[in-house]
Amino acid sequence: MRFLILTIVVILGAVYLGLEIEKYPGHVMIQIDDVKTINAPVGLSLGALLAGFIIFYITVRLLSTAIRSPKIIRKHNSNKREKAAHNALNKGLLELSQGHWKQAQKRLSKAIKHKDTAALGYLGTARAAQELGNTKVRDKCLRLAENATANSDISAGITGAQLLVADRKPEQAAHQLQQLLRKDPKNTLILAELKDCYIKSEAWESLAELIPALQEYKVLTSSEALRLARSTFTHVLGVASQAGDDTRALDDAWKLVPYEMRRDKELLSLYIHYLLENGEGSRPENILRNKIKQGWDDSLVHLYGLVDSGTPAPQLARAERWLKRRPDNAVLLLTLGRLALRNHLWSKARSYLEKSVDVDPRPETYMLLGKLLEQTGESVIAGECFREGLNITVRDNLRLERTPIDSIEGKKSKALSIASGPEALRPAT
Repeated sequence: MRFLILTIVVILGAVYLGLEIEKYPGHVMIQIDDVKTINAPVGLSLGALLAGFIIFYITVRLLSTAIRSPKIIRKHNSNKREKAAHNALNKGLLELSQGHWKQAQKRLSKAIKHKDTAALGYLGTARAAQELGNTKVRDKCLRLAENATANSDISAGITGAQLLVADRKPEQAAHQLQQLLRKDPKNTLILAELKDCYIKSEAWESLAELIPALQEYKVLTSSEALRLARSTFTHVLGVASQAGDDTRALDDAWKLVPYEMRRDKELLSLYIHYLLENGEGSRPENILRNKIKQGWDDSLVHLYGLVDSGTPAPQLARAERWLKRRPDNAVLLLTLGRLALRNHLWSKARSYLEKSVDVDPRPETYMLLGKLLEQTGESVIAGECFREGLNITVRDNLRLERTPIDSIEGKKSKALSIASGPEALRPAT
């Protein structure tokens, strides 16, 4: 369109110029030397000048095109190869997403021939090779992808880690992601992948150290970070509790728990349970007593009754002081009954347990009361207590069956089993 307009303008200009020249007839004289001169009409001279300019311009353009033609051809071929590489990449990734591993590998191998698509081509080929079981090709493609383009080493590293996880090698994947995290500590994808690797490999202490970064860089919300931290430290404490006969490993694990999380009653209860399992008594009693002073919690009071501090009389006296403010607290009454049993105060223990049952009948309380009555020779009443406790348990189980529950925490059932009658709480005959 522009060429057509330009042509029309040139023609109109030429016509106008010709008409103007006719108004002023004359000659143009060109003297070559002292002898030769050339005379020509003005119109002819201008026409010759214009024709000469056009011929010169066309000649220059042809020469310029001839000189640049190799470069033009190379650019054309490069564009053609780039387009073919992009097409191969798109089709290869589509085949990859559909699970056609061989076809994907074949198409993506063409994409690696162009620098703009090489990195993605190598990564896609590596994934296809993994699915085909060819780990040598996978590893080779990942190495080549690292140097394919600037910063492609991060992408190659993440993909390699994901493939290692898929190959059930989370420990190796975690090691690789740790190296990447040193290069890019704010990368949320690396953090998320590393979190999953730690969970799969059960590297709980490493996961605990990672949680602050997960929260800082918004990989997890505050509530998600809290749930993950609680679960992580639960595992840390569990592993430490099995480390040996003493509690040094358990104490070291507790030190890993952030100070603000040590107030979490679930973690604290678990820590106390593990201390009790390892034969500790006085230290759990001190911890619980201080925590209860800071804020009343029935679960901690219940734990207090399970603790054998080695000094049962002072322990009972301390707990009885709490009764002044909470005379009808069923959990406190159960704890007092248990502590009275440990002090061989059968009458007081019976009084506390019977009052606890009156306030809130629980299977655990009935079981403890039944054992006390059985030891004191009141087997008939003891049998009634056992039956009543069993009836409550059955009713509770039926209620649970009607209510959809995803999971029941193991430590709660464990606490119930501990509370249902440890040997240390049996009154002497």
